[in-house]
Amino acid sequence: MTKRKQKRKQRRAAPSAPVETESQSATAITVFWTTTVLATALSQVAAGAARCVAMLLVDGQRLVLFSNLFLMLAAITGLLALILQPLMRRARSAPPPAAVSRLAVVISLSPMVLLCAVVLLSEK
Repeated sequence: MTKRKQKRKQRRAAPSAPVETESQSATAITVFWTTTVLATALSQVAAGAARCVAMLLVDGQRLVLFSNLFLMLAAITGLLALILQPLMRRARSAPPPAAVSRLAVVISLSPMVLLCAVVLLSEK
């Protein structure tokens, strides 16, 4: 039997940890802002789903109350996201992409507009 020469694999250097350019406070406020925007969007989806199911049911009055509760929660978290956005932009060294910021503003403002519409339409 012949011995084959085995090629030794060169070991690659272990990847170094990514260099963080943002401070911990900037990262924390960015995560909090993102979470409030996401909570606003999910609360609006839950409010819309509850409202649609309430329309399909004969006695859907309780679901209308849940829909209004979710819409109020979305308005509160949306207001918090609007307050946090300028603070987050000031704390970060690089601002988030413009499209993300615009979408966050639209998501944050929409429950307040919907809440005003619900209040105006319910006063018949």
